[in-house]
Order: sequence, then C-alpha cells, then structure tokens
Amino acid sequence: MHVSIKFIRLFLVLIVGVFFLLGSCISEDCEDHDKNSSEAKVLQQRILQTIGIPQDIIINLCQDGNKNGFCDNKELQSKVVMTLDKGEVFWEKLRKSVEGRYFLETLDPKLPILLELQDAYRVDFNEGRFTLLFSGFETNKESEVKELSVLQSMIDASYLTKNDAKGVRNLGNDYAQDKFYEYLFDGLETNLNTLGAKGFAPNEAMSRNIESMANKLVENNITTDLQHRIKECTNNECIDKELDVLSSILVIDEDKENNKRIEVQ
Repeated sequence: MHVSIKFIRLFLVLIVGVFFLLGSCISEDCEDHDKNSSEAKVLQQRILQTIGIPQDIIINLCQDGNKNGFCDNKELQSKVVMTLDKGEVFWEKLRKSVEGRYFLETLDPKLPILLELQDAYRVDFNEGRFTLLFSGFETNKESEVKELSVLQSMIDASYLTKNDAKGVRNLGNDYAQDKFYEYLFDGLETNLNTLGAKGFAPNEAMSRNIESMANKLVENNITTDLQHRIKECTNNECIDKELDVLSSILVIDEDKENNKRIEVQ
C-alpha cells in the first residue's frame, strides 16, 4: 500500500502536537504550574515490602494515580498516567526483586498505594478479590521502606496508632513475628467472608474489617501485653499458645457490625 510523503508529514505533525499539548501549561497561572511540574518530574526510587501477605495471591500492586481505588493495569508493569486537566504526566514503574520486595520508580511517592489480592480458595465473595489500601510514603528520603501488611493498613487508615503498633511490631522473636502477621491475615480473610455474607460491598467490608480488628487488638491489650508474654516463652510451643488467642479475638462480631450498618443507614 502506497502512503504519500505528505500524509506521513501530517501524521508526524499531529503526534508532535499531542505531546506538545500534554507538556504545555493549560491553566492560566503558568508560572506556578511550571514550578510544580518541575518539582514533580524528579524520578525517585522507593521500596515496597510486603509482610505477612502470601505472594501467590498478589495480582496487582500499584500507585493509585487517579485515586479511583483500583489498579488500572492487570499485572505488575510500567504504566503512564496522563492528567489532561493539569497537563502533567506521571510515570509509575514497579519491578520485583527478592520475594516480597518491590522497587517503585515514581514522580510522586506520596500517592496512595493499592495491593490487589485474589484468594478464591478462602474468600467466598467477589470471586475472592479484595484490596488493601495504603497511604503513600511519608518522607522524601529514598531510604524509606514502605511496609505493606494488614497491620500497616490499620495504621494508614488511622484505626491504629504507630505507638499501638510498636508492641506487636517488635516481638523480639522471628518465629512469633511471622506467626503474628499470619494470624492477622487469616483473621482478615475470615472476616471478609462474614461481612460478605451479610451483604457488605467489598470496599465497605474491608474498611469495617480492619477497623474492627484494630479495635480488638487494643481492647484486648494485645498491643501492650503480647510482647512481654512472648519474651517469657522459651520454645515455639509456648509462642503458639500465646498467639492462638488471636483466632478468637480477631473474629468479627456479626451482630455488632450489622447494627453499625443499620445506624449509618
């Protein structure tokens, strides 16, 4: 098929025009826009560390560039998000290194982070899909590592304070620490099934889930006492016994949550 030189030139001009439009200042206050854009276009690298999350059920991990609560891509890959209203281009790139650790290259490390999971074997509703939401990085230091765990999701949602989390984040025993995060994740999935069966939508179920679990950790003195009890253990059998109470503590109160929903409505 013959394509004229004139057509090719016109096509190239249109492409250049599109990129010029995306890079130009659309707002009236161009001076402030250019300043903000120059600050935003510094590519930074950050580390995301998943803890207590089974790697085989992670289906996506992304920054929520448009803050719609969903990862727009279906797998871990580079993505470009263009915001035509501001004429800015956000480049987000994720690559995995060792198990549970991801390197994020981004122009805006403060954007929210979404961890999309699917466990159809243990979660009965929404085809087993659910999402943990995290706030962005707190500092401009490239050495900052963002923890992605059920515990951190409680903190980022302001259901648990950093001070509350200290006692359960530093148990002083690797075996106990790993088991603690496992209990949190097991409780999360168990409660999702309960709330899903009650008719809660996925996002509402997750929010109520982590709020309830955070409250129970505090109300039952887990955040203050568990660390001391674990230190007194001399073997894993003792640790298992101390942690096993979480199975019942973290289980959500169906009637209580249902009443909350009625009150809100």
